[in-house]
Amino acid sequence: MGQIEDLRLFVKTVDSGGIARAAKEMGIAKSAVSRRLAQLEERYGVRLIDRQPRVWVITTAGQELYQRAVPIVAHADDLDADFLHVGHAPRGPLSISIAREFGLTFLKPILFQFAEDHPQIDLVIDFDDRTVDLDAENYDLAVRVTASEMKGFNCHRIGTTRHGVVA
Repeated sequence: MGQIEDLRLFVKTVDSGGIARAAKEMGIAKSAVSRRLAQLEERYGVRLIDRQPRVWVITTAGQELYQRAVPIVAHADDLDADFLHVGHAPRGPLSISIAREFGLTFLKPILFQFAEDHPQIDLVIDFDDRTVDLDAENYDLAVRVTASEMKGFNCHRIGTTRHGVVA
């Protein structure tokens, strides 16, 4: 096992209050937990837990390791949570503000298809022509039809259009 897994086992043992409880919660043999704790103690050259039948006490070195290992294990768990879904279907909320007529005329069928193709995304669309504050109003994206770039926004041109008067 790797060093992070050994630290995770140690933290779990301390949190559980014993080797037997940690083994049960982790679904592994009690002897495996004891062996891995012994390997961890050998690696660091210090006794982490004084073990006797039915009694175990965490040592001063064990307390220090525990305090330092908890944030490391938590950070590794956060990394797993953030990156294990990479390559999987996108999911979560997506809030978009779209210029009313442009959105209803040109984007509506595309948005319906997008929602059908990505059922894990909670799509919220606001068809409105007003300028929105993306941060304050909690929008992820705004699509606008304008003659010039809007100041204070990270804008990208996605197309051009021409207007004309016909009779």
